[in-house]
Amino acid sequence: YNYVYSFPECKADFEQITSDEGNTSIYSCNRITKEGFDAYKHKCKKIFGYFNYLEGKGTSSSVPACCKYLNYWLYDELINNKESIYNTLSLFESFLDTYENDYNPGSEVCKRYMEDINDNKYKQVNNLFDLYNLFNQFEDPSILFTSDHCDKAKQSADKYNTLLNECQNVINQDYCETLDKFRIQYNQRVKLVNTCEQVPKYLPSYKSNNMAVTILIPIIITLAISFILFFLHKYTTFPSQLFLKIKKNARIFDYQYENAENILPISQSFNRNSEKGAWNMAYHTGTW
Repeated sequence: YNYVYSFPECKADFEQITSDEGNTSIYSCNRITKEGFDAYKHKCKKIFGYFNYLEGKGTSSSVPACCKYLNYWLYDELINNKESIYNTLSLFESFLDTYENDYNPGSEVCKRYMEDINDNKYKQVNNLFDLYNLFNQFEDPSILFTSDHCDKAKQSADKYNTLLNECQNVINQDYCETLDKFRIQYNQRVKLVNTCEQVPKYLPSYKSNNMAVTILIPIIITLAISFILFFLHKYTTFPSQLFLKIKKNARIFDYQYENAENILPISQSFNRNSEKGAWNMAYHTGTW
């Protein structure tokens, strides 16, 4: 999710590189022997050509994002279109292994950024990708003074508000945070635009919705407790009965405590008298 903002740029690079046969014709995927692989060998050359392009960029900050884009592209082209029986991770590994063994021994390109993509993640990434595509078109200088300029901004705002509903319960924190980063970028850019009156100048954060819920819950609980106590006091005898019961229990406790104090000296006196009587009996028995 953190790299989706760079996907439009990566897509442009990918299409430019792979459209030139000079960058792809030297590669072959005949050594990949996975079952059913023949159906998408034509994609293999494009991927190898792009691997070579990314390796040429070295440690550029765009490489991780473009590797993630390639992961997304694999799912979109092969799995989402039902051309593959494998998952993206399995395919990515096959392409990387063949590229390393046949064309660039020791290559580490994209290995750190391989991951499997399921249908739910693909849909979320695709939504974010569409969102950034719309916004990038809004920022395109070539449409600056056309109606499309404002239309793209309005479309991106509408799409954001639709996606915002998915973050009401924050099931996926990374997804919602990426959405919030877009919001910040949008707000900073659109506030400088004076020509698009119908375009929202401010997009709300998913965090504000959750903050409101967090604040409301204790308030509602407090009000509910107050209402219950008021009802019990006003319309029932529960408070007075409770007070009488507590008072009665206190009296019983005091009574038991006083009895315990009275019994203790009587018991001690009885013991002393008993001891004295026993001594006297022993004395008289000895006299006889």
